[in-house]
Amino acid sequence: MPKGVVLKSTGKFYRVLLKTGFETTAVIRGKTRLSLDKSTNPIAVGDEVLLDSLDGDDQLMAIIEIVDRKNYLVRKSTNLSKKRQVIASNIDLIFLVVTLKNPITQIGFIDRFLVSAESFRIPVTILFNKIDLLTTEEKTKLDKIAQLYKKIGYSFYETSALSSQTIDVLKRETDGKQVLFAGNSGVGKSSLI
Repeated sequence: MPKGVVLKSTGKFYRVLLKTGFETTAVIRGKTRLSLDKSTNPIAVGDEVLLDSLDGDDQLMAIIEIVDRKNYLVRKSTNLSKKRQVIASNIDLIFLVVTLKNPITQIGFIDRFLVSAESFRIPVTILFNKIDLLTTEEKTKLDKIAQLYKKIGYSFYETSALSSQTIDVLKRETDGKQVLFAGNSGVGKSSLI
């Protein structure tokens, strides 16, 4: 049976990276769906899955089993159900991308995220991004905030998508790891990736 890692979830379709290095599209078999987790998304990005071919379709595979997760990160579902939404699973490291301006990331958001990740025993490194936009005064404020998080055990980097040093650090830190980039909209996650 082919085995792979879920790269993307779009509605009922999943993009899966096979152990062979090829990508395929997959769906959940009805019987399998009934036996899965009752979250809003029973299969999440990062899940290892076992696949089988669908009768008569060479381009589409069926997910028949999820391998036990080593960890996962959840949030309350955004719809009105009281279910949870699995953000990602089998995470080796989370980069929490935050900014002091354009947009402002609230300290409360950082703290809540760190508590959530800690409850699932997932290591977090804070990326203070867009440092190239900061004034001297804002840089001093960032240094104070960064030192607070360092004192309680969190590592951090000051980053900018325009810096080759940032790219080198991220390549080194992500090598061979399954990494989740998280943060508010507009903080530069896509630019860093």
